[in-house]
Amino acid sequence: MEKKQKGIPVKPPKETTAPAIKKTEEPIRSINGMQIALMFAIVIALNLLFFPGRKSLIDHTPHWPDAPSIIIRDSIMLRIDTVKPQVVLVGNSMVGRSVHPEYFNTLTKIPTLILAPGGSGSAWWYLAFKNMLCVKQIPTVAFFFRDNELTDPTYNVTDEYKSTIDLMCSSNEPLLDRLAYYNNMSDFELKVNQNWPLYQKRKEVKTDVDAAIKKKVYRWFSDLKDGNAQAPIDRMFADTNMNVALFTKFQFKSDKRKHSEFDFKTALDKSFLPEILALAKQNNIKLIFVRVKRRRDVIPNSQPPELVAYINDLTEYFKKENIVFIDYTSDKRITEDFYSDGDHMDRHDRPMYFTQMVADTLPRFYAGGKINVAQQTGEVKITQR
Repeated sequence: MEKKQKGIPVKPPKETTAPAIKKTEEPIRSINGMQIALMFAIVIALNLLFFPGRKSLIDHTPHWPDAPSIIIRDSIMLRIDTVKPQVVLVGNSMVGRSVHPEYFNTLTKIPTLILAPGGSGSAWWYLAFKNMLCVKQIPTVAFFFRDNELTDPTYNVTDEYKSTIDLMCSSNEPLLDRLAYYNNMSDFELKVNQNWPLYQKRKEVKTDVDAAIKKKVYRWFSDLKDGNAQAPIDRMFADTNMNVALFTKFQFKSDKRKHSEFDFKTALDKSFLPEILALAKQNNIKLIFVRVKRRRDVIPNSQPPELVAYINDLTEYFKKENIVFIDYTSDKRITEDFYSDGDHMDRHDRPMYFTQMVADTLPRFYAGGKINVAQQTGEVKITQR
């Protein structure tokens, strides 16, 4: 029907159809034999760059960019020869940042050395104990730890932490490889790692590629020279710029998760702890184990039930082995205002309080000391058979 608009008849539009899309008759090309051969040739060529692959699964050849502050065996041995310590405190930043070495030596008047690289775990502690402290026959060694760190051999043994471990290794470390690395690999990964040289070098390749990209970006967007390109990054990500409240929030969230590693009886045989005790007996070294108080533990009953059971089993184990175990977890003198970021007790307005507490407790159990009975001192839980 026609419509009118202002007296002028309007015809309806004719129906039209979209033009048909012309379909291509060209078939999808498949990969031919030449292309497959080319891909294999590229893979083989890349592997030949790193041929021959190492025969051992774990390569402990140090691969680390220039870092003068890194702790290595030679520098530690030199420090031991210089200080001639009667006592060595071993751990990570929980003792390295919470116990002030000079002040501790002043309070105890006993030559003491602290070996505590940040982020280290039981693998590094085991190597330091076996390859240096036993060799130097240190009379007393105290290990500082959190929660289940003593029986977690895989804690911080890869990526940037592996380099610190490699620098502590002797020529052959079968126990380290078996406990810290083999348990993390599937059967397939073991085969690949053994027979694929390029895969063995993946960490080094990643490090070199990252460094090359970083330098390229700086050349594009700034006039910085290669020598000082790292300085702005170091300033940006320095500990002083850390959001302490946010860091602590995520730490609390992480601690709420359940961990199967809290089964002490299962974890013990897969840890370095029995070997550390055996080495101590062979070398007549007095061992002391110290559990530090985490920020989480400021809140009563904040530990997971699995962890409580784990610590009870650990305590019984130390009793059976006649090992001194000092636990600061229940010490009410340690409050939240002791902490800076995370679990580090080095807040600037509470200087060296924890150092004083450790200096008051630890020397009672040094080798040759007169006190060798179980006791409870204030809020510090001390266990010995």
